[in-house]
Amino acid sequence: MKAVVFTNGQYENLSFYKNYLEGQEAFQVICADGGANAAHALGVTPQLLVGDMDSIHAELLADYSEEGVTIDHHSTHKDETDTELAIEYCIKNGFDEVVIFGALGSRFDHSFGNLYLLNRLLKEGVRGEIVNENNRVFLVKDRAVLDVPVGTTVSILAFTDQASGINIEGFEYPVKNGVMAHFFPGYGISNVTVEKCPEISVEQGILMVDIVNE
Repeated sequence: MKAVVFTNGQYENLSFYKNYLEGQEAFQVICADGGANAAHALGVTPQLLVGDMDSIHAELLADYSEEGVTIDHHSTHKDETDTELAIEYCIKNGFDEVVIFGALGSRFDHSFGNLYLLNRLLKEGVRGEIVNENNRVFLVKDRAVLDVPVGTTVSILAFTDQASGINIEGFEYPVKNGVMAHFFPGYGISNVTVEKCPEISVEQGILMVDIVNE
C-alpha cells in the first residue's frame, strides 16, 4: 500500500507532480497541513488532512470539512512537525511505501528534519522517498538496484557517521569495499551511471542516495 504525502514546502513546477502522480498506480494522498494547498492546485483531494492547520487556506479547510475529508486537527503546541504526524500515520496504518512531496525547500531546518523521517520509515521497514523536480532521495541499508537511464547523476553519502563495505557498480566511478563518513563526504557526490541497472550496496551503516534530475 502506497501513500503520497504532500508537505507544506516548495513546489516550483506543479506539472512535474501532476505527471508523477499520473504515472503511479493506486495510492492514498495524505496532506500535512499546508501541503493541501499544493494538492488542491493539482486537483487532488486527500484521504487524510493532518496537522495544526495554521498554513492551509481557511477556505480549503472549510471545503474539506464539508466534503467529509478525514481531518486530524492538532494543537500548534506540539512536539512533532505536521510532516512527522503524517509519517507516523503511514507507519501505524500499514503503508509499505511513502513518497513525500514538498519536503525540500527554503527552510533548511525542515528539509534536514525531513531527511531524518526517511530513517524513521526505514527503521519500520517502510520504503520512503523524498521527491521533487530535481531530486529523488532515499536511504539504503543493504542493497539497491536503480532503474535509471545511463548518464544519470547520482550522489551517494554516508547517512550514519560511517558506512563501510560499500560497493558501487555500473557507475563512472565504481567503489569496491569502500568506506564513507561524515568527515570525508566528497567522493560520493555527482557520480554518473554508465550501465543499465546500476547497483549500490552497503554492509554496515546507512547510505543516502540522491538521484539528480538535471
